[in-house]
Amino acid sequence: MVSFLSSRNIIWGGPIVLGKSMDVMEGLLRFYTKNAPSSIYTQVRNLVDTDKYKALFNKYGFEYEDHLTILVDLTRSEADLWKGVHTKRRNQIRRAEKEGCFVEQPHSIEALQACYSILQEVYQRAKLPLPDFSHFESLLHQSDERSGLRLFTVIWEGKIIGCMLCLAHGDWLFDYYAGAYSHFYKKYPNDLLPWAVFCWARKNGFRYFDFGGAGKPDVPYGVREYKKQFGGELVCYGRYERHSYPKLFVLAKFSLLLWRKLKFNLNLSKVFTGK
Repeated sequence: MVSFLSSRNIIWGGPIVLGKSMDVMEGLLRFYTKNAPSSIYTQVRNLVDTDKYKALFNKYGFEYEDHLTILVDLTRSEADLWKGVHTKRRNQIRRAEKEGCFVEQPHSIEALQACYSILQEVYQRAKLPLPDFSHFESLLHQSDERSGLRLFTVIWEGKIIGCMLCLAHGDWLFDYYAGAYSHFYKKYPNDLLPWAVFCWARKNGFRYFDFGGAGKPDVPYGVREYKKQFGGELVCYGRYERHSYPKLFVLAKFSLLLWRKLKFNLNLSKVFTGK
């Protein structure tokens, strides 16, 4: 029961419909609502504008909410892209290079395993779910020259200390998962990576880089502030959410808030008691 209360279906990217056919779109939604894996809720994380389909989503029980992302136009010159990077980030990119850090784009399963170890530390620290390694392994095996998973790693003294996993499709490159070992933060891998990826993507014919989720409008979000410092434009493609069990969803949400509050109070107690 506890596992089910935390279950969810995440649809990355939203529907892909040839010619934007409304009939096909409705068929997809009808099929999904009848055959979706059982979970508390489904969330569709759009990567493009889906305003045309909003009424159909509503018809099948999906509610829309605003959610931001940041797009970087890679058709600009490298000099213009550099101008868009905040002064602080520019300085830290230079520091990373002075420290001897550089970025590679490996293709091996060994490199992917090293990246996954980094992501495990990052997501455990943030207490967020991370897909099983097999998910990334499958993406790597199914990739080709123009689409699929792309690995970018920061190397320092022969060791991978940071990584960015991107998804390529057509003219677009999408930030998928990224992170660095916390004890190497002073080497600035998280500053070097985005800039190196911009330059690589631009040289390899990509026109846009999607920097991923930037949170809800008007809600403070540190990740958004970090990403904005690399230039790019805030856009709102939003998300759709469908609650398969509305009452259980409310219960699960309340339980999560209660658990976080209890955990915070417990940690606070340890600080003051020294235990």
